[in-house]
Amino acid sequence: MQVQNDPVAATNDDAVTCKMSAVERGYYEDNFIKYFVKFPRRVPPIMNRGYFYRVAAIQIMIRKFIESGGQQIISLGAGFDTTYFNLTNNNKAPELYVEIDVQTVTTAKTKIINENTQLFNLISSNANISESEILSSKYKLISVDLNNIQQFERGLNRAGVDFNKSTLFISECVLIYMDCESSDAIIAFAASRFISSAFLTYEQINPNDSFGQIMIENLAKRGCPLKSITRYPDLISQRNRYLNRGWRIAEALDMNQVSNKVLPQSLISSSSRVEMFDEFEEWLLILSHYCLVWASSGSPLPTNF
Repeated sequence: MQVQNDPVAATNDDAVTCKMSAVERGYYEDNFIKYFVKFPRRVPPIMNRGYFYRVAAIQIMIRKFIESGGQQIISLGAGFDTTYFNLTNNNKAPELYVEIDVQTVTTAKTKIINENTQLFNLISSNANISESEILSSKYKLISVDLNNIQQFERGLNRAGVDFNKSTLFISECVLIYMDCESSDAIIAFAASRFISSAFLTYEQINPNDSFGQIMIENLAKRGCPLKSITRYPDLISQRNRYLNRGWRIAEALDMNQVSNKVLPQSLISSSSRVEMFDEFEEWLLILSHYCLVWASSGSPLPTNF
């Protein structure tokens, strides 16, 4: 099912379609993503590998958080992400998994979950399901305007989030589409309102070279301006963004660095054999324009990548 009313919400369709392409090519396994892609299409090998790196890095950090005793995950602008279903299917889910998005997206996702037994069976039998939200004991899908911090806090309360439990916030190309004031407010809120918390962000950087300019222009033409990229254009400003808003520890890596420091070399080697391409310089350039940020309130949660 496609979500096309809002250009930014429609980026969800692109992301899930590209992830499906990588899964179909054999980069990684995801038994649930097929339910969220109505019109599968194959994307170029360089995009498949890029999305695989993105998924792999995020999943590694989620696993580190859970293994450190993390109890709650809050996915901002979750779209059609399937992480909850994969974690639950492998008995690795945290105590509570909350997904937040705009109503058009949550309505579409609720309908898909309702209509697919394989998905529905992975939420608890006592779920309270409306047209646009799902409230069960371990999984919550709620409609919230992230630009409204008061509405955001009310949504977390409605979802039964416990501010005294260790919590991971995930933003996968979400904050960058928001006004700086609104996205900064969420970062500060996550640091101040929770006793123990972490924040994982994946988004675009380096807007000032020719590749960055083309990236910005292409997204702007689609009605999806990267609203915070000029204020937080590089790894130093990304790291300071979190440190200046109450986080004790913050680290930012571009995806070239992630491939060296976070992703296992065995995984990189195996992925390079799935599809061959010779655009190596372009590949490194693309990786340099995306970053992964990890912020933490400190031990016992992971303090670095």
